[in-house]
Amino acid sequence: MACVYFDTCVEGGDAEINKMMLDTLIVGQNALKSSNCDGVSAAVDTFATLTVVPLMQSLLSFADDSDNEPDGYVTSMAIAPVVWDFDDALADKIVSEMANESNSPDKKSEVYSAINTMLADDDFKGIACDVISSLCDGGVDILPEEPIPIKPEEPTPISDGLYVATSYIGDKSAIALDVKEIEDRLQVKDVDRATFIYEEGMNSKIYDENGMPTSEERSIQDFSLNSGRVMLRDPTYNLFITGLADEYKEFLGKPVEDYADSYVSTLLYSASPIAGDAMVAINIWMEVTHSLHSAYEACKSSILSADRSVDGRQLVEPQVAARFIDEAAAYWIGDGQSTGSSSKGHLLYALTEIISEEYGERSNSQSTINTRIIDLLQQAKNHIAISRSCTTSTDSHLKLRNIIDEIIPLMAVPLLRSLLHAMKQNDAERVKLYAIAVLPLFAKCNPSTYLELKNDLIDNTLLSTEKNYVYSRIITLYDCLGIDCHLIGKLIGDDFAYKCEDGSKVKSLAGYRYVAEQDVVSSAAKIDTEIRLLEIYINNGMEHFSDDIETLFGLAYERYRFGNGNLHGEGSLSRLAKDVRRDIVPSFPQFRRYFKNDENYADKLIVDAFEAGGIFNKATANYRKRVILFTSKYMVTHMAILEKLYNAVKSCKDGNVDEGITNLDIAAAYYTGSFEGTEDG
Repeated sequence: MACVYFDTCVEGGDAEINKMMLDTLIVGQNALKSSNCDGVSAAVDTFATLTVVPLMQSLLSFADDSDNEPDGYVTSMAIAPVVWDFDDALADKIVSEMANESNSPDKKSEVYSAINTMLADDDFKGIACDVISSLCDGGVDILPEEPIPIKPEEPTPISDGLYVATSYIGDKSAIALDVKEIEDRLQVKDVDRATFIYEEGMNSKIYDENGMPTSEERSIQDFSLNSGRVMLRDPTYNLFITGLADEYKEFLGKPVEDYADSYVSTLLYSASPIAGDAMVAINIWMEVTHSLHSAYEACKSSILSADRSVDGRQLVEPQVAARFIDEAAAYWIGDGQSTGSSSKGHLLYALTEIISEEYGERSNSQSTINTRIIDLLQQAKNHIAISRSCTTSTDSHLKLRNIIDEIIPLMAVPLLRSLLHAMKQNDAERVKLYAIAVLPLFAKCNPSTYLELKNDLIDNTLLSTEKNYVYSRIITLYDCLGIDCHLIGKLIGDDFAYKCEDGSKVKSLAGYRYVAEQDVVSSAAKIDTEIRLLEIYINNGMEHFSDDIETLFGLAYERYRFGNGNLHGEGSLSRLAKDVRRDIVPSFPQFRRYFKNDENYADKLIVDAFEAGGIFNKATANYRKRVILFTSKYMVTHMAILEKLYNAVKSCKDGNVDEGITNLDIAAAYYTGSFEGTEDG
């Protein structure tokens, strides 16, 4: 829409020039009705003059494009005869500048000069400059805006100091203004303009590495369409790919990698009023997680990836990771947000405040979830500064990741709350929206429970008669994500017959009643979740990103090596595979002898399969995946169970009954895993 590009839209979303031309036709029509031929002639002449304006606008827009598109060349020829009438040399110059073979750096200035020359001619005196572009002011010439550079390292307060970024981040927080404009357009049924802003962007300018504005704006659609390339190594994005893909590797009939755009575009096409909410909860929410994961990657490698070097300016190296944390804050809070306000703001901070009120939190203070998220963002940035961008120790990047792993489940809370609220309201459209936005986080959990929820809430419309059962299924997955009923809270006017009780508080695994501390056993039971994540990452490489399959093997290998603190302090499957306490197992020497005195035999098999080394140097990706998964399940886990059992016997003989009970219960946790739930069978 040209009026959006040139900021010449009037009320209702129409271009001002269109309104003028239609008004002119009405004048001509009235003149005809009264047989006023002179009036008809004047109206026709005016209309003919005005038809040049869309050509002027087209020429200006194509002149801003660095590519020599055929559209621009044709437009130049369409307007050239008009220019030629009073300046034949200038007309020829315009056509040559817009030609396919042109490499002229003066294309834009020549076109602007031509428009100014035309407006000075008597034939066009009736056209106000600002009808063509908002760059005009009365009789002032149309000239390209003088680019205003930014200072990349300049601190930026977001929304009056709600969060202070240590680098310039105003371009990112401005995406909130796009959301506001889109929602305003949808309220008046102006779907075309809402779609244009979603696809092309409006307020979030893109700057080059020197802080100079480019001719492009960041768009919400781009967050999704670029995701398959830039989010490839993001653990969260990979969960959504697995969780939403159908048997054809698609979502809503399109590649699952673009799931957010597929859903939002469907809503826009149907003029759904919830399209803006979907952009915030799905597109922008995932972009926040991407910024967090990018901070970890930058801290781990201390370099900025090529994919981010334009969108995020090249800063001094220690500031790169901190910039990504600031970026996450910008996309979470956005411009126009007031602290604790549910009415002033447009992004995820505002959503969190709005839904918190439905769960009994006071409207005159900042919600608990927003308080914790902003505090953790500050903790992450402080850690980056203290560790000198994760260079002071070999595990400093893991400490940053632990903070990020705490933030993302908190980010899921407003989405889960919104899902439960929509279920309570029997709002099927919003149930689907928030199910798409949050349920795929549970794709790493009990597969059968997740697929059942996906069928009920994403693939089909929730039936009110199933509501309480579905609610109970959601609750069983809380512990897998690291949240609980207390954190989610109680919905005001809750009409669910099934009350939220954390399954994690029930000291039972598949009917086995354990005695040890719940946190210890629950953490150990997540061994199946760790193995499931390896499978998810590798499968995504094989099924969705075959050109980057080794990148996904690398993501899985990192998870194998470092874990995330589960497995009762062991931290990772790798540490479990190399546990020195296995000597207590009577059969362990047999395994060591069989594998030529390699006590880390299982770890070596897994590492070789990850790296395509040793006997796996010519193995297929599927073969390597199966070796990794089966070795983890049946060799690493097997010896870990035996080690805990024989240590239980030793503890008992040493008179340390409590330690013995803990070891026995951990063995049971390794044996059953977390997917089996609390009940027998």
